[in-house]
Amino acid sequence: MRQGAISLRPGEWGERSQKFSILGSGSTWAVLDQPTPLGEELPPPNEATLMLQSVFRARISEDQPAIKALLSEGATAIYPLPCGGPIAFAGTREQSSAMREEYGSNQWTLRFLLLVRSSPEQESLECDLPIAIHNTEERSLISHTTGKRANTQFKKLLTGKTLELWEARTSYLRPDQIRLHAAESGIRVAGESLYGDHDPISRPDLPGTRKPGGRGYVLFPAPAIHLVELSAPSLRDKPFTSSPPKAFLKWMRAVLPEEKDLQQVLNAL
Repeated sequence: MRQGAISLRPGEWGERSQKFSILGSGSTWAVLDQPTPLGEELPPPNEATLMLQSVFRARISEDQPAIKALLSEGATAIYPLPCGGPIAFAGTREQSSAMREEYGSNQWTLRFLLLVRSSPEQESLECDLPIAIHNTEERSLISHTTGKRANTQFKKLLTGKTLELWEARTSYLRPDQIRLHAAESGIRVAGESLYGDHDPISRPDLPGTRKPGGRGYVLFPAPAIHLVELSAPSLRDKPFTSSPPKAFLKWMRAVLPEEKDLQQVLNAL
């Protein structure tokens, strides 16, 4: 396993510089920790991932040793990631074909954390509504005629006064699947503005905070979703984990009982 990170300059992927930590790698693949581009004007996830591929491939063609050693001949993302968290890249065509076949056979596991405003009474839910891409708008929709199969399993993990922490699992990620399935299931993700209208995480959501700031002091200006774990047979069946954003961690520290250790709770999630 290699350690380190790939740094992108301002303008390569968003207006600010970005750092992609290397979570793990093999001879022809790598898993990077994609940062959450808060406040950045990026295109939809598919286009943003293509931009990322282009940046990495340009560096490979320039014979930059760090990334060429990591991804050899090329850089092909196996799935577009609409939030922060582990994203898998193949370095050769053969590796890309093998990983895509495995991914398309539902052998991968993607586990997300969500902070939500409200939800149904059930502690766990499953949504298998088919998803299609809207013809004229940049969003997805439920369609029983043109939609493709999708499955998301939801589980409630923690409850606070204004927010709840939920887990969402899937083996294949359709465009906006987590957000759309959550909305269809009555799980109102904080910061959701496309499939609902729910306030983002802000200062008043942190119990006991003494710092000033009302609803206008936003801590996470995006849908509160983060991919925390990825595992797959071709990635040595080892889970690759990404730490939740700071806003998630602040809320969890505030909500957990004093005797609970945050790291132990994260390891158990």
